[in-house]
Amino acid sequence: QADDSGAADGEPQGDGGADDGGADGATARRRAARFMPPEAMPRFVRDELLSPKRRRPYVLITTPHRSRHPIVDVNVWAERLGDVADLIVVGSGRGTRALCVAAPPRFDVFAGWIRLYRTGLSAKSRSEDHPHYAITDAAAALHAIDEIDRLLHVDAPAPGPVALATVERVGQDGLVLTADGKPYRVRREGLRRHKIDLPRDAFRPGQQVDFRPRGAGRDGVEEAEFMWRGPRRWERLHGLLAVNDVVRARVVAAPPKSPLRGLHVELLPGCVSAVPLHEIPPEVQGRPDLALPGRVVLVRIAGMPPAPRPPELSMFELPSLRQPTMQLSLFADGPLFLDDGGGTAAPGAGGTAAAAPDAEKARLEEALRAARAELAAVRADQALQRRQFDLLHDLHTRSERNVEQHEARVRSQERQQRRQATRPAPRAPDEPVRIVDGSDEVAVERLLLHAIQHESTVRSTSDQRREVPPLPFGLGRQFVSRVRELAEIAEGSVVGACAEVVLQRAELDLARQVEPLRDGAGDRPQRLRGADSAKAWRCVLQPGAAAALRLHWWRLPDGGIEFASVSRADDLTIPE
Repeated sequence: QADDSGAADGEPQGDGGADDGGADGATARRRAARFMPPEAMPRFVRDELLSPKRRRPYVLITTPHRSRHPIVDVNVWAERLGDVADLIVVGSGRGTRALCVAAPPRFDVFAGWIRLYRTGLSAKSRSEDHPHYAITDAAAALHAIDEIDRLLHVDAPAPGPVALATVERVGQDGLVLTADGKPYRVRREGLRRHKIDLPRDAFRPGQQVDFRPRGAGRDGVEEAEFMWRGPRRWERLHGLLAVNDVVRARVVAAPPKSPLRGLHVELLPGCVSAVPLHEIPPEVQGRPDLALPGRVVLVRIAGMPPAPRPPELSMFELPSLRQPTMQLSLFADGPLFLDDGGGTAAPGAGGTAAAAPDAEKARLEEALRAARAELAAVRADQALQRRQFDLLHDLHTRSERNVEQHEARVRSQERQQRRQATRPAPRAPDEPVRIVDGSDEVAVERLLLHAIQHESTVRSTSDQRREVPPLPFGLGRQFVSRVRELAEIAEGSVVGACAEVVLQRAELDLARQVEPLRDGAGDRPQRLRGADSAKAWRCVLQPGAAAALRLHWWRLPDGGIEFASVSRADDLTIPE
């Protein structure tokens, strides 16, 4: 695919340009196409395309593969559309992939195709309400432009009130109505919204119908919308039929996601049921043209479940005359569904004169069957091509997403490689410094301070530290050397005792025997340091041990702690 990310060089972006307005020299703004880059597509879909506040339709045209230019002159078309709709141009490749990811399923467009996004688009909308057109050459593009212009100018005027009209003519392309001597046109596309594919199945000249004026089309003919009147189709079907009635039905293709299994037939326009395979006689199942869409068959009503469930059908016990016992119409004053003119030919007087019409009728019936078979074959081929297109579309969508994922993975790996290339080589970790055998006293002191801080954090929670804040602490000049002189003491004991003093828990533990350090035994006063009047304290370093060692520290006037030394029980000295 092409990897077009925006407009070609020199193409305008958004509204641009100005034309000379008239004799007075005034200029008027001229509408131009908007070229949507891939990086702006997610925001465009979210904030504009799916916005419930959008008031104008969007016509989105894509560029063909390996091309940066649409197949039509978009600025001329945008000026032709005027204020009726906005024209958006997206490049095939990155742009269409971004649209496929951001838009709801089955609402994307690519490869030069064109799509009309009406207002009110959401994830629950039907894709057929927002038509798209396959563009293979300039002729197909012009046909799509004319069709989109017609739809836009029909949808633009506000609808009028519902009125009553008479069907003047029924054609392949729709209806011609007459109301108060004024003709109106109902197009076939509008009837398909009511599941009426062929106008002759539901309408006849002289029939009274409700309609709503839609305004004048581009050719000046008034457009109209058919309005349903009377009971719904399933209610009418259940109100007319009874068990063992034999009616005509038309074979149709199985609707997508239909729970019914068997030969799908249409009893009225939009009323589809199915004849199970076990209800079809073996000689009928062997006919190659049985399942051709458009073929008319007779079916018998085998059961009538409550509406709106479809009736149960069978092809056994049909009348020998091969004529229906019940004929239906979608509307009370409409034509009979699948009526062939009815009746058997009256016997002729001369034989030859009667034989000629019979032969002509047989020839026409044979030609009609051949035409129906050819039409069914074309429809079957079209359905096959549609399935193939859907499969290719799914494969295309998956491949586009895989390309995006692979590109993102490659970019991530490239970034990781660049970071690894600029990252310095890791150095070997430093050997741990122990208090007992460390040769660098500065490193040993730093390690001991860190160990006490870490142990005080481990032994308390954040709530406890907020309630009783830990005391600031430091180490005296001879503390490390005094600890190293007593090689038999474990480092963990020193760190644990210091942490309890910092957390103000040592005096609460009777086994620690926290007491003031005095100059001698008896009631002598507590020792004070002459430099700052700090008070000397001691506690048991290893509770429960014989001849337990003592931890000595100074309590500073500002509340801090300075650990001075570790001594034996009978040593009452403390370094100042």
